[in-house]
Amino acid sequence: MASSSSTTRNWRDSLYLAFFFISFASMFLVDLVHFIPHSLWVPPSSPLHFLQQIRNFYTSTYHDLFLLTPWPQQPTFFRLFTILELVYQLPAVAWILRRYFRDGREGAVAGKTGGTTPALELACLVYGVQCALTTLTCIYDCLEWEGELYTWEVKKELIFKLYMPWFLIPLGMSVDMYLRILNRFRGQGEKTLKSQ
Repeated sequence: MASSSSTTRNWRDSLYLAFFFISFASMFLVDLVHFIPHSLWVPPSSPLHFLQQIRNFYTSTYHDLFLLTPWPQQPTFFRLFTILELVYQLPAVAWILRRYFRDGREGAVAGKTGGTTPALELACLVYGVQCALTTLTCIYDCLEWEGELYTWEVKKELIFKLYMPWFLIPLGMSVDMYLRILNRFRGQGEKTLKSQ
C-alpha cells in the first residue's frame, strides 16, 4: 500500500499549477469555443464576441490549420482529441486545480508547504500522458502541412511557441508524478520490511 501523506510543494508544482491555469483558460478562450452556439460568439453584437476576436487573433498570428478548418472538415483524430478535451481534460483540470489548493491548505495546517497527495499525483500522471500524446500527434501532423502558407518558419513558430510546451510540460509532469508515486510505494515497502 502506498503512503497517503502529502509531500512538500516544490518549484515543479508551481510550474504545473501555472500550466493548469493557462490550460483551463485556453480551453474556454480558444480550443472549445466551437461547442458554444455560434449566435453567442460569432456575430459582432453577440455577448461573447470577444471569443471570436481571440480566435481570429490566434489563427491570424499562428495559422493553426486545426482551428482554421471548420469542425466537419477537421481530421477525425483532431475531432476526437477536442471531444476528449471537453469530456476529460476540462473536468480533470478543474479537479486538479481544486486538489492543488485543497492539498496546499491541508499541508499548511499540518505544518508543511502544501504539496501533493497520491490522488493528485495519479490524476496528474494520467492527464500528463494523455495531453503529451495528443499534442505530439498534432505536432507530427503539423510537420506534414503543405502549401505556401505553411513554410518551415510558420510551422516552427506554431510548433515551438505553442505546441511544444503542451508536450514537454505534461511529459515532464508525468515522469515527475510517476517517480513520486513510485517513491511512495518504495517507502511503504521499506516500512513493511522494517516492521517484520
